[in-house]
Amino acid sequence: MRLPITSIEWSGSLARIWPQIQPYVTQVVLPDLPMTLGVECRDDFRDKVRIQNRIRTVAVNDHSEASWIKYVQSTMEEGNDNVVVVGGNNKGNRLSTNDAIRCCRNKLSCRVWAVANPNTQDSVASVNEKLQAGATGIITQPLFSETAFFFFF
Repeated sequence: MRLPITSIEWSGSLARIWPQIQPYVTQVVLPDLPMTLGVECRDDFRDKVRIQNRIRTVAVNDHSEASWIKYVQSTMEEGNDNVVVVGGNNKGNRLSTNDAIRCCRNKLSCRVWAVANPNTQDSVASVNEKLQAGATGIITQPLFSETAFFFFF
C-alpha cells in the first residue's frame, strides 16, 4: 500500500514526473524563487496543480502591509487560500512574518502557514510566536539530528 505524500515543493524536475506522483500528493508548495523558477515552471504549476492543492510561498520582507494584503487577495481570487510566509532574503524587514500572519488572521480569511528550522534551538520560541500570531501550521525543514527531533516532540 502506498501512502499519500502530504506536501511537496514544486520544481522543474517535479513537473516532469507530475503525472506519476499526482495521485499521492495532497499539497504542492510553490517556492517564492523568481530567479530560480522561471515563467515556464510557474505556468506548469498553475496548469498542472489543482487550485485546492496549491500553497503559495511569499517572502514577506519584500512587502508592506498594503502590498501583502493585495497579494493574498489576488491569490484568494484565484481560488487559493493557502499561503506560506517566509522571511525572505531582503532583511529590510518591511513586514515581519508574525505581522503578515496577524494580518491574514485579522483582515483576510485565508490559511497562512509558517516555516521553522528545527535544527536550531531558537526556532522553538519562533514557532510558538508564529502559532500565537495565528499560523495555521508550521512547515519544517528535515530533522537532521536527534536534538532537532526533541525540540519539537
